Amino acid sequence: MKVVSAFIVVVLGMLSVSACADTRYYAVYWHDIRIGYYRVTTSSATYEGKPAIRTQTHFEDTIVYLGRKRKGFTDTDDLSSQDNKPLREHVTSQVFGRTTWRCDFKFDEKSVEIDQVALGKKLRTTLPLPSSPIYYDEQALISQKCPNPGDSIEIPHFRAGLGEEHPAFVPVQMHTVGYADLKIEGKPVKAIHYEEKNSDSPAGRDIYISPSGENLRFEYPAESLVYAITSKELALSPLPNDPSNRDFFFETATWDQRASEMQVDQVDQLAEMRILIENLDLSKAPSDESQTVVKGDLAFHGPGYDPANRWSIDIHPAQIADSVPETIEDAVRGQEQWTKPGKFMPSDDPKIKALAAKIVGNQKTVVGGVLAIKNYVGSLMEPKTEFGAARDALQILHDRTGTGSNYSILTTTLLRAAGIAARPVSGVVTWDDHGSGLFMDGWSEAWDGRRWIGVDATERHAQLSACHIKLWEDDLTSGQEYQHSDLSKVRFLVYYSHPYKK
Repeated sequence: MKVVSAFIVVVLGMLSVSACADTRYYAVYWHDIRIGYYRVTTSSATYEGKPAIRTQTHFEDTIVYLGRKRKGFTDTDDLSSQDNKPLREHVTSQVFGRTTWRCDFKFDEKSVEIDQVALGKKLRTTLPLPSSPIYYDEQALISQKCPNPGDSIEIPHFRAGLGEEHPAFVPVQMHTVGYADLKIEGKPVKAIHYEEKNSDSPAGRDIYISPSGENLRFEYPAESLVYAITSKELALSPLPNDPSNRDFFFETATWDQRASEMQVDQVDQLAEMRILIENLDLSKAPSDESQTVVKGDLAFHGPGYDPANRWSIDIHPAQIADSVPETIEDAVRGQEQWTKPGKFMPSDDPKIKALAAKIVGNQKTVVGGVLAIKNYVGSLMEPKTEFGAARDALQILHDRTGTGSNYSILTTTLLRAAGIAARPVSGVVTWDDHGSGLFMDGWSEAWDGRRWIGVDATERHAQLSACHIKLWEDDLTSGQEYQHSDLSKVRFLVYYSHPYKK
């Protein structure tokens, strides 16, 4: 019935098989690295004394999370009527051997009752069913309604995730692209290619179905995730010991050494930090008012120093207290392009614009508006440590939880909607005074009338700390790609830091 990824998100109808199908296995790949498998089994059953179809699925993956091997699985047990209408579903998810989610969906003719136990919290919701019928096996419907390239159909999907307090039915557009040639275990196979787009998220998926209705492959481009039908032997075989699977959530660095064994004091309030990084190409990292990036470093020669393999970075964020009191209207002149909508950032959406105006209120200056929005996002959202896929600001606003990049997207969108020139940035940060490594993160920058000032809604302080090392500006794609596919374990050395004066 569904594909449950590492994000523990369930969508009715994401994956299904017909009632006559045998058990099928799908290998699960992330950036072409096999990280687990998915099994789907159908059989005859009864429900409340009537014939039914049972679809049981098992998703299992093994990744490394911040240096610790993480094994998780999600099991579903679905019952549907013989005409494919949903009747009952049970979902159980475990991570690190601990049950993180149990959910029971009970359908009747008019509604679905949802009982959840998620992260120790019990939730019960009753949701009316949409006027359009919903199905477990959507492939038959798609094949019937969209037989030719260019055909489209809109169908309701049921979206309910881990601890979601407001599950909902969302319209999904299915579009027939055409025919495609796939290779399955080296053999050519013809398939029909469909595109799926959700109304509440720009992230969609590509579906490949055989002419006989067999599900062959599912791709999630925004998440670099692929489910491909395969043999039982391959699906259950040991996972490859690939170096790029060392840390799925990106623990890129380990502390190498410190000049004079120094400790980084008050890391969340650093005015400046100077570091050396090796085994990481920083040729495209920006040098600007917030940092200076230099190949090698003539001012420091530590043990084993190799200027050909090291980069020096002097991080010195622009101090927000030094910003001139420009009004929002005056500061934006010449930078209007940074107030326009962007990918994942619908700053022209009426809901977003109304919210931004309410947050900024009577604030007239850029700094006043920036801090009002920063504080709002910081108090609204709850951090989530997981795979940091970019999401649409409206979805983030609805969920009120996410990674650093999600904080950045929402902050930047609200700033633009308020008429403040802003852009998302991403890079690596270090948050540990004792040093545990560099971690991928995202934050925002706003134009104050003469320079870009950094703002991080995950921080409690107004001033951006020098623990932020910027790698990209207004480029969410490169940041996501780097986060999940860089194979190197870089080393870095902090040789100077000091906090802001109190």
